[in-house]
Amino acid sequence: MRQQRMLDQTYERRRRILQRLQVRPGPNKWSVVEIIAHLAEDELVASWRFRQMPERPGCVLPGFDQDKWAAYGRYGEWNSQEEVDLFRSLRNAEK
Repeated sequence: MRQQRMLDQTYERRRRILQRLQVRPGPNKWSVVEIIAHLAEDELVASWRFRQMPERPGCVLPGFDQDKWAAYGRYGEWNSQEEVDLFRSLRNAEK
């Protein structure tokens, strides 16, 4: 009984924390979840860009509108643990 209550309390705390991570701190500001999603996707883009430099010296690497990416990617709906796992996987692939 006691273990189940502790487990339930832990899940509830985790739910509240994750909920807070999805809150935007102000207008035109990203939530923690959106920032982590952006870092994960940017890791993918950066790895491609870094590969282009030695393959095509002097190539133009266009920028991108991070707010459009966030909207298209629906960053606010991402799962924060999956975001961290994606970032970690992409970063480790660079090694």
